[in-house]
Amino acid sequence: MSHTLNRSSQAQAWLTAMAAGLLLSGCGVDQLWLRWFRPQEFQRLEQRRHQLQRCQLQRPQVVALVAQIRADQQAMASIQTTTYQPAPPPPPPDPELERRYSPLDRELDNERYIAQRIRWQAEEAQRFAAWQRSRSGRLEQVQSQLSRHVSTLQQLNPRLFKTQAPARVDRGRAKQAQELVLNRAAVERYSQCRSSDF
Repeated sequence: MSHTLNRSSQAQAWLTAMAAGLLLSGCGVDQLWLRWFRPQEFQRLEQRRHQLQRCQLQRPQVVALVAQIRADQQAMASIQTTTYQPAPPPPPPDPELERRYSPLDRELDNERYIAQRIRWQAEEAQRFAAWQRSRSGRLEQVQSQLSRHVSTLQQLNPRLFKTQAPARVDRGRAKQAQELVLNRAAVERYSQCRSSDF
């Protein structure tokens, strides 16, 4: 009988020490009860708590990266929709005035116009080539930024994308990058970090 009492008091002492230890480590009575009698529910609640803590830690970075990706996509769309604006060509000779000129003057006037037109075309070709180089440079810069931001956000939380994000955004995939769809519900969830969402 004393043997049984001894074991019982040992078990009680052990349980008391364990409970005290858990209480000191931050577990409340409810958590202790769940841990002992409903371990699966306790584990689920712990997972939710960890997810919420992780969300709160990552929130500033997630918000900043989502804003940067949206800005990159807008910049890319803006660059892709810009069109070249040529300089106005030289005006042709005025027929009304030409009637008043002598045939020689008309011929000289026409030669001047042809020379101006040829010069304008050559300058225009140079201007267009410079515009294309500048546009390609800007597009490449934005694509590089977008690639970095997408890669960082995907490593941080791949759930924020509706589709698999490309590993690298290049010219061949510019349209895909532009159409890269962020999962709106997931973005809101990980930007707000409300406990009810976890």
